[in-house]
Amino acid sequence: DQGRETFRYDTFGSEAFFGNTIGLHQAIEGAKVPGGVGAGVSPNTALKVGLKVDADALPKTVVDAIKRQAELSTHTCIMVVGNEPYIDLAERLNALNPVEQPAKTILANSGAEAVENAVKIARYATGRPGVVVVEHAFHGRTFMTMAMTAKDVYSKGYGPLDQNVHRVPFAYPYRCAADAPYDDCGSACADLAIAHMRETGPETIAAAEWTGEQLLGEGGFVVPAA
Repeated sequence: DQGRETFRYDTFGSEAFFGNTIGLHQAIEGAKVPGGVGAGVSPNTALKVGLKVDADALPKTVVDAIKRQAELSTHTCIMVVGNEPYIDLAERLNALNPVEQPAKTILANSGAEAVENAVKIARYATGRPGVVVVEHAFHGRTFMTMAMTAKDVYSKGYGPLDQNVHRVPFAYPYRCAADAPYDDCGSACADLAIAHMRETGPETIAAAEWTGEQLLGEGGFVVPAA
């Protein structure tokens, strides 16, 4: 009950935001658009609380875009049937990539699939097996990402898992692995992480996943020290 009150009033100030179906655009714009409630929230806040998005709550422009895409091909695997929106988006993302050499983009249907492919690509490109992740991180529930996820509740009973996953501390200021004061936790944990990777052997590391998760846990509940 206390959680309901906190979510309903402190976050949005309206029952509609807690119990009703509401489109993401309605949550952001608030009462300025039909079906919206209150003053609205920032896009970041809307995404952080995981607002429910049902098909009948989607804006018409989004539904129309989905319909147009469905008409292009009936097979969603880009390796089997190419389609222009995928290629166009990949080219735009490649142009934003801050590297000098030619880039390639793969679009995945989930975070776990993206991580699995990132590990596969990194291992193939480097010939190295090692993957570095941070404590408290969540990467997914597929086989490789279970090994990379800190909580063993997702992987218990499914082993043996990949033994080439190495964990390093994250700058969790309230439970600092380096026992450093709040303001010093970030640099202290970075030093520990670098030391651990040196002990592991940089020549064995294919990918360091710890660079990609700024807020840890399902939904992001551990904010790092600066």
